[in-house]
Amino acid sequence: MDNEAPEPSLVEKREQWIEALLGEDPNSILNQIERMTWNAASFRVINEARRHALRDQDDEVRLNGLMHSLLNYCFFRTHMMGIRRVTDASYSLEGPRGVYSLGALLKDMKAHHRLLQRESMFDAEGLEYDYEAIRQRFEIWRSEHSAHGGAVPAEMVSGIPQARHAQLDRLCGVPQDARSPEDTIGTQCFCNLEQKIVEACNDVCTRVNKFIAHSATPHSRECVNADQVGITLEHLRHAHRSICQVTHFLAIFVLGNSCPDFLAVPQYDQLKYMEQPLIEASLKPHLREFWQELKRDYDSWSQYTFEDYEQELGI
Repeated sequence: MDNEAPEPSLVEKREQWIEALLGEDPNSILNQIERMTWNAASFRVINEARRHALRDQDDEVRLNGLMHSLLNYCFFRTHMMGIRRVTDASYSLEGPRGVYSLGALLKDMKAHHRLLQRESMFDAEGLEYDYEAIRQRFEIWRSEHSAHGGAVPAEMVSGIPQARHAQLDRLCGVPQDARSPEDTIGTQCFCNLEQKIVEACNDVCTRVNKFIAHSATPHSRECVNADQVGITLEHLRHAHRSICQVTHFLAIFVLGNSCPDFLAVPQYDQLKYMEQPLIEASLKPHLREFWQELKRDYDSWSQYTFEDYEQELGI
């Protein structure tokens, strides 16, 4: 008895792909990207503000090293991890270890690319295939309503299906005069998008794999020259831009959907109190003592003895 699951329909796969790419789930690809974009824009605004920071009589920038070193450290590490996470191709879109990532999504689209036939895509997107028939209906409607005017009904507008056919001509690699309902998006389209992501994000992902997600040994790092990979803001911007471009391309041209702007519009004044110092000068002695308290606590951790070990085990 054949227990293989039946081949899913394009409607089912398209819904799954849209949910993975643009859905409301907190882990959807778009939600991951929007968090990254907001944090990247926030960091770059702060970085721009730091370029204009005042200097003291010794020409040192009047910024606290403790705070800004932590800011730099946390931003670079979290942004690099975000890039690796949203591009990860190690897992699939389905199953108990399924993940929402561009890598998993492209792999799944490539595996099911034969579903992406022109006529099936029009049906799944709710578009009428024959836009010439729409034009003819419009001409009849216009002749009947020419004296009255009014808005043209949506079902009389041929521009959207006509534009969609033109997009699929390019995706399927066929000329307009050779269109067929069976025209299919080939695997090369998805391979090209995968390669675009790899080229833009490979250095970042290597750095994450060897220094952040894992504490790789010198030998492990040497295998991929990880010690030679230095990540700059421009590295991150290039990787982030490619991720957004691939996401937009899949949403608009492959899935026939829409794609919102990637940077959210603030619902509050995001620069409010930016000009204010963090604390009053009178609070610095308290913070200095607080630091010493932390040091005493951390230093006590090195006093773990055999007696402590045996007591915890009940020996």
